Amino acid sequence: MRLLFAAGAFSSGGIADYSLLLAKTLAARGHDVAFLALAERGLAAMEEARIGDAPFLRLPAGPLDSATIDSAKRWIVEAAPDWVSLQFNPFALNPRGLLWTERPGLRRLLRGLPVQVMVHEIWLGIADQTGMKPRLLGLLQKPAAVGLLRDLAPRALHTSNPYYQDLLDAAGFQTRLLPLFGNIPLAEPSPSRQAEILGETRLSGDRLRIGLFSGQQGERFPDSLIEELRQHGAARGKRLTVYSAGRAPGIESLFEAWRSNHPEVEFRVLGELSKAEVSQFMQAMDAALTHYPYYLCGKSGVAAAWLEHGVPLLTAWGDYTPGEAPLPHDVLGLLRHPDEPAAVFLARQGPRRPRGHRLPEVADQLLEDLEEARQASKS
Repeated sequence: MRLLFAAGAFSSGGIADYSLLLAKTLAARGHDVAFLALAERGLAAMEEARIGDAPFLRLPAGPLDSATIDSAKRWIVEAAPDWVSLQFNPFALNPRGLLWTERPGLRRLLRGLPVQVMVHEIWLGIADQTGMKPRLLGLLQKPAAVGLLRDLAPRALHTSNPYYQDLLDAAGFQTRLLPLFGNIPLAEPSPSRQAEILGETRLSGDRLRIGLFSGQQGERFPDSLIEELRQHGAARGKRLTVYSAGRAPGIESLFEAWRSNHPEVEFRVLGELSKAEVSQFMQAMDAALTHYPYYLCGKSGVAAAWLEHGVPLLTAWGDYTPGEAPLPHDVLGLLRHPDEPAAVFLARQGPRRPRGHRLPEVADQLLEDLEEARQASKS
């Protein structure tokens, strides 16, 4: 099978990592892959390149002119993909997620091709986003995003979480869930390496270690949750220590505020780590925090990485889908519902059992869904 992965860009970020890992897995199974960047910022004109051995076409951001569209269509015809896998994020195609000017060019470029869409991000103004600005932006974003998806008439449409699935279904689409996988492979555990990464002489049992990875929004972590964790640790003779790893703008100011409010708690910023070091860091944690709401944890690659490592994950807010499981059931027990006391959640966790990387299973499901869609298109 020949698959052309299309996205705003493939230089960095969660969707780029997702696409590259999935493409690498499929290529290792004998499938041909190629890449199409639809909105490369800072690029003046169309440019051909390669990602490893795979062909790669980069298109400049903004409305596509006729000459660029015609040249890109010729390139796609030569690539002869069996499927174009569009990794959809309106904010990667337009900085404000407003696709009105981009939609005509993307329609001309991709319409009529065998398209599968993975919806990673959606319009604003949903669920908890009740402020005037996100609601107004959402009113402008949604018609163009939904219109573009209708223009492309995807033969298969996926998203990562049931909340987005409900919104897409309400817009008239038939959507399947395709779980996310993390981008941090599980490393062989090394207590000595873990202690070194954490800046400790050894992994003593007198700490309750809570981790944050990558960017975090401090307003999503109420002080009451930190106090709950402190009390839970103190009841077991452990000092609560919160660690941050990875690029996390604003983490110093967040930790400084927490130090003022919680002088008995220790806060440590570890900075950027390699993927192998991040895996060791994750395995050293007793639990982790996420700023994602409960109902959207399925769309977080960072959350997926924590759960693949078997680390309990504490959400603090956001159950807008009562009765719907936001994650696959094999890891749902590791996710704290915001109404569950943190001490109760942590006390019911059993021995650490990492479930391992979900990537091979996701690749299997994608291929199965594409084959099913191909057969359905013939009937």
